[in-house]
Amino acid sequence: MLDAIAEMPIQVFATGCTKDHSTNEFQARAACVTEIVREVQGRGVARVRASDRPAGRMLWIADAVSWAVGSGPRWSERLGDVLIDVIETQP
Repeated sequence: MLDAIAEMPIQVFATGCTKDHSTNEFQARAACVTEIVREVQGRGVARVRASDRPAGRMLWIADAVSWAVGSGPRWSERLGDVLIDVIETQP
């Protein structure tokens, strides 16, 4: 599956949030979403339209990329040039 994604004409980035005992899950997710919005706006994407693809059809890509990044370099490297950045943030 990762090899198939690596052949697609797309670019993806992943975000992660370092969480400690003083941070709850909601704060960590909010930090990740904030970073996603910052990145998308910074890359000049004016609008992300869900209507470009049937609902849920492309969500498997996000799931696979997230899994690969979380599983370490052995897996994330299989994404090749499609994976353009892994951004670590803190709440």
